Formats: sequence, structure tokens, C-alpha cells
Amino acid sequence: MSDTDPVALCPKLLRERFSAIFGNNRRAALIGFPEGQNCGQYANWLGVLKLLSEMAVEVVYASSWSSLDRDLLSQRIGDGVILFSNGFFAEGPTATRIGNVIAGFRNRIVFLPEPPGQGVSSAITAALGNHADLVILARDPVARQRAETALSANRGIELAPPTAFMFGPQERKTAPQYDIVWVSRTGRKDSSVESAARLSSQSAEKLDLPEFPDGIGLDAVVRQRPPTVMLTDWSSLVFRSQEARLGSDALDPQTRAQAYADRGMHIVSLGHVVITDRAGAHIFCLLLRIPHVFADDGTGANRALFESWSKQAEFCRFADRPAKAWSLARAMLQEIRAEQ
Repeated sequence: MSDTDPVALCPKLLRERFSAIFGNNRRAALIGFPEGQNCGQYANWLGVLKLLSEMAVEVVYASSWSSLDRDLLSQRIGDGVILFSNGFFAEGPTATRIGNVIAGFRNRIVFLPEPPGQGVSSAITAALGNHADLVILARDPVARQRAETALSANRGIELAPPTAFMFGPQERKTAPQYDIVWVSRTGRKDSSVESAARLSSQSAEKLDLPEFPDGIGLDAVVRQRPPTVMLTDWSSLVFRSQEARLGSDALDPQTRAQAYADRGMHIVSLGHVVITDRAGAHIFCLLLRIPHVFADDGTGANRALFESWSKQAEFCRFADRPAKAWSLARAMLQEIRAEQ
């Protein structure tokens, strides 16, 4: 692993940032447990827990935003640090909850690195303006600029990489079964990804994932032409039954988070080469040392992330459009075959 490898450098930087934030304080609350299927968000949550464990910081309270209990938080936190995950660019009821916590606690409050949103809710900015002990860890320069705009000042805003880097180097979770695996954000306004992958005419089908030690029955919905290409997304993960869903809900948050991170790393491991516009999948590929193309998501956030933390990785390329991503991935595949 080289001195410029992001998998080595990013954890060091995160340790430095958190050491400065916590000082001698050894109590923390972590709020914002993911409530969807975004494997990358779960990996970031686990990365924070790993970092706090290394520092011997006790997590005295943890919750999602919807399950937040302010009275219980107040009973447990004392003078500890309150960490917000996926909070700075939140909207709607979540933004209101965040504003209420900021206004109701004098503890040091830390916003963890997250993708830049379009703006910051007035409920959050109003509360932040009156809080004296605030740290914002911006994932990239785009996020930092939007935070500065919202606050009209650089109030404790520092760059920091996604906390999923705390996983450190990983081994492939399975042997590759496809030339290219494409993990693409759903909800795109056009079919350019499916067209670039030559999958526009393919129907969606279920891909059976293997059994994992957590026992959660999760599979993936994909479009595929084996062994050439498979296209899927985090939101395409589906429970095998209602019983499987209920069983997942009954698990403790750390086990549930690990389940999604494990599925995410398994999915990208299925490809000799990966294409993705998901930041989480990009980081999984870095950790697993899988050759991949990190694609633009249309907002500039992915390029900002790549330029900030990933561009030194020898086995990663950046593409500004799906057709270019496909071309780069095919070239990487040819290089792999030539070396073999």
C-alpha cells in the first residue's frame, strides 16, 4: 500500500480530526442511524463506531432521527459530544428535530461528513447561529462551500473523508462472476445508464444472494447479461419475505448496519470491474482494491469527492457520463485480461 493510498491516508486523517474534537472527553451520542437501504450510509455509521471504539469513547446514546428521544439523550449524554450523521443537509421533519437538538443542548455538536445537499434548512441555520460549540466535517469542497454559504461564515468547518474508510483494507467477498458490475443510483431522468450497459431491453429479475451469518434474507433486483454485465442499486435490495423484514427490524442497529455493508461489498465483489455513481460503492471498491470507474452523479459531488480523497488510487478512474464510464471499464477489463 503506497503512501498516497486513500485507504491508508483517510483513516489517519479521521483519527486526527476526532482526536482534536474529543480531547479528553470520552462520552458521545450518535444520532442519525440510516433508515433506508443505502449500504454506504450504513458503512459510514459503522466507521464512526469503529473510530470511537479505537479512542475508547463510550457511545452512551444512539438512534435514528425518527426514533430520537430527547429526554433519554439528556439523561445520558452529560457533557459528552453529540454526533449528527446525515444531518446538515436534512429537510422536513428531520431538519426540525435537528434544530431542536441544537437549540436544546450546549454540548459540542459535530456534523459528520455527508454528501452536499442543495441547501440547509432554515430550522437548522437558525439554531446553529446561536450555538457556541459547533464542528462541521465537510466531505468535500462542495459541501464545505454550501455550509459556509448557509452559515455566512467559516465556523469550525473542516474537510474530512467519509467515515467508511475506517473499515480499512478488505478482501474480496466472492470470486467475480461478471466482467462488469454497475451500481447506479436509481431515479435518473433518462435511461443513459441502461443504454450504455446495453441493458435497455433486459427485464428486471431477482439475483439470489448467498446466506450470511446474520441470517437476514436479502436478495437483489438486477438487469443482467451474464457473464458480461450486471446492473443494480442499493435500493434494489429486497427482503425474501415479510418474516425476513421483521427479523431485520428486530436486530440491534450495529448488526443491521453490518448486514447492509456486507451485501454492498459482496455485490461489488461480483465484478472484475465496477462502475458506480454511488459514493459508498466507490469506497467499497477502494477498500477491496477492485478496479472501478467512479461516475458523475450530475451534481458535481462525486467529482469533488474523487478529487479530495480518491484520485491517487491507481485502480480508479473518473467518468463524467455513462458512455465514457462504460468505455473506461472495458479498457480496464482488457488490461486485467492482458496481465492474466
